[in-house]
Amino acid sequence: MARHTPDGDNRPSARRPSVAAAVVACAVLCAAASAGPVVIGHRGNSSIAPENTLAAITAAVGSSWGVESDPRLTADGQIILMHDATVDRTTNGTGSVSSFTFDQIRALDAGYPDKFGSAFAGEQVPTMIEAVALADSHGMISCLDIKSNAPSLAATYVSLLAPYKNSVEIHCFNWDFLAAVEALDPGGFTLVALGSGDIAATLPTLPAGVDKLSWQNTSALTSAGIAAAHAAGIQVYAWTVNDASTMVTLRNMGIDGIVTDNTVLADAVLNTPTPQLGDGLPRRLHDGLMMNWTFDDGLANPTSSTAIDSARGLDARLGPTVLLPGQWVDGSGAKLGGALEFDGADDYAEVADSPLTSPMTNAVTISAWVKLDRLPSASTGSFQPILDSSQDAYVLYTDRSAGELRFKVTAGAAARPGIPETALDTTAWHHVVGVYDGGAGVARIYLDGQLMDMHADDGSGSDGLVGIVGTQSIFFGRNGSDTNSFFDGQLDDTAVWSRALSQTEIRGLYNSGTGRAVLAANPLATVALPVVRLDFEGNLANTGSGGATYNGALVDGATGTTAYTAGPRGQALAFNNPTGLTGGDYVRVPYTLTDAGTISFWCKPSAYYDFQTIFDNSADPEDWEMWVYSTGEARFRIESDAYVAFDLDNLAGPEEWYHMAVSWFRAGGGVVLNLYVDGLLRDVDEGTWANPGSFVYLAGGNADNDHGRLSLDDFRIFDTVLNTDEIVAILAGRDVPGDANGDGRVNGADAALLAANWLSADDPDWTDGDFNRDGVVDDLDLAILAAHWESPPGTPSVPEPGALVAALFGLIALGVVRRQRRGRRGRLARSCGEPSAPRKARLGRPAAAPSARFFSSDLKREWKTESRRV
Repeated sequence: MARHTPDGDNRPSARRPSVAAAVVACAVLCAAASAGPVVIGHRGNSSIAPENTLAAITAAVGSSWGVESDPRLTADGQIILMHDATVDRTTNGTGSVSSFTFDQIRALDAGYPDKFGSAFAGEQVPTMIEAVALADSHGMISCLDIKSNAPSLAATYVSLLAPYKNSVEIHCFNWDFLAAVEALDPGGFTLVALGSGDIAATLPTLPAGVDKLSWQNTSALTSAGIAAAHAAGIQVYAWTVNDASTMVTLRNMGIDGIVTDNTVLADAVLNTPTPQLGDGLPRRLHDGLMMNWTFDDGLANPTSSTAIDSARGLDARLGPTVLLPGQWVDGSGAKLGGALEFDGADDYAEVADSPLTSPMTNAVTISAWVKLDRLPSASTGSFQPILDSSQDAYVLYTDRSAGELRFKVTAGAAARPGIPETALDTTAWHHVVGVYDGGAGVARIYLDGQLMDMHADDGSGSDGLVGIVGTQSIFFGRNGSDTNSFFDGQLDDTAVWSRALSQTEIRGLYNSGTGRAVLAANPLATVALPVVRLDFEGNLANTGSGGATYNGALVDGATGTTAYTAGPRGQALAFNNPTGLTGGDYVRVPYTLTDAGTISFWCKPSAYYDFQTIFDNSADPEDWEMWVYSTGEARFRIESDAYVAFDLDNLAGPEEWYHMAVSWFRAGGGVVLNLYVDGLLRDVDEGTWANPGSFVYLAGGNADNDHGRLSLDDFRIFDTVLNTDEIVAILAGRDVPGDANGDGRVNGADAALLAANWLSADDPDWTDGDFNRDGVVDDLDLAILAAHWESPPGTPSVPEPGALVAALFGLIALGVVRRQRRGRRGRLARSCGEPSAPRKARLGRPAAAPSARFFSSDLKREWKTESRRV
């Protein structure tokens, strides 16, 4: 019997390409157990490709267990895929499907231009068997929602699908059709009844042979109904679910499958593992560089008709109207070397179509130096395309009606953060950077090193952006084949990365206004410096850049107590408070949160109860607070309509350490906010800005909020929005240059690790002292160690040479002797406290953590996995 169970032996393996694995590891909103709901693409992955086409099925590969599609009969009895009874909505034709022959259907363009423009022009309507065969070739189940479903047609489907019994499910609203299939081939096919309403009341009415239900997601779909179906041996899918919070709710109700338009989002929500602890920083600026055009080409050859891409050879060919040599701008008028001028009438440069233009990740960055000759409102056309494309995968342009210079990214959904015209001018060069960070679910735009706007998506939803960035044609100065809008201005040093640059990297490129060419320097990217950092090493001193002004102060309540105890990063502060409003201890920090910022910390709730405070503020008890419910849900809100949440019981429950981070960005009266737990994005929301107050309180403080019974460690406040790489780097203890063991300090313990691996040829990494990631531990790494020696984390300070450097070289000499005596295997076991094994078997070993007990259960498993690798 071909009964397909999501967690059974006949479940197709998750054939997730390495690219997709990298994508969803950053884009996840919620981790789930391996036996969680399967993902079924609704009409394929219809968020990024035309529904019911082979392109949509292909787009679901790597993120779907199955694909749902809609078979219908043509006038001559062929079975094709089409959801509607007519072809009007999704093709360039009109009329009912049943009035077309197969050849006539095949001649239609199914590229769904109303939704996808010309990106899928020429896509054909497939036959049912073509679709089933394609899905089967990729290990996916075809969930066939039979539209032409008269019981008399059952024999036709049974005959056609007989070779694919083990890779199809027959779904139908007409249960008599399902009964007819069962009568023709008892137990041969997996039968799924489509419907809605009270499941428990429906179960007695199901025909024999039904294995599953696929149920509309309404308030009638309850955990009790799902449990009743399970008791009857029947699994339950839910359709059509496109937001992450509902996916999490249904998973917690016990649903067996999610039917969704966005399979990348669903796979991220339901199936993504925790991030590798070795991930994160440091990076080099050139990591992930895809394209780089300097526009210096006219300096050497004023008649050159090509702008060279130094990264991948994706050169831009100048259009025939670009007047040479006059429009190559020399050094006196350019920003960095040479530049290219566009006249706003018909000038452009074109990069030939290439798959190399796709980041194939959930991240992309565009950096460009731009000098406008016309402000957005003065444009002759609706738009001024700067780096543009008809596909709009990632573009920079000005929008006349909005009065903005915008960055647009299309990744499942689309977002358009913008720079207002009031911040622009026509007299100076400006550095413009667009960043899509799918691991944070947001798109950002920067002007001259400053974050100007951040969007989670175009609508009012809170799911964020998590999709893969696709391929696109690239035009400078023109939007594809559109001849109505052109750029009027100059362009210099433009680059594209397949990752999200951090604000520190962007500021480095801006270089205080002087500009730094992308290829001129390759600095390490490190986490931005926190203004406030309470590391709780026996005191409440601020070791962040703000200094003693922002030291914490303990407010000693009548019945609360505090104690320093072991934490994930040295010592932590444990609060043993009453579960109420009065009498508890808390820490007060005299700091006013800025319009853009991040708070990062480790937290271990001792218990769950309503409404224990993690942190809050002095302004309003209902704003700027984070707390834990009795259910285990951790929630952060700026105001009542702007909040993000995650249920800690999805991971490990109380008495476990979690790394948490929240970030926010204010745009006018609105705000976008994010929540990460254990390095993964858990929720995104948009709402209204509220006054943050002049104090931040830890574990209570506002008289109207309950105190917390919990432990905190390494509490940091940043005045900038961190990107996903930076969040993961903090989690993994790989955020401070020179800190090899991940304890947040640069001292003798790190020097010992560097010494033990001096000049090692065994593929050293960050945890061995290879801080600049050049594959060897040498004097360059020693310089990094010395520059950060015993300084507040992240604060560069170069100590006097002499005793320190002599001591380091002494350690290095000692390490060489020990290596000769004990060998590589013994050194790894000694320095890392892990089982020793050949080095080449290791993949991204984490920084030496104090103990696996400091991590939630998911991270414990990751730690154990990494330990086995070493």
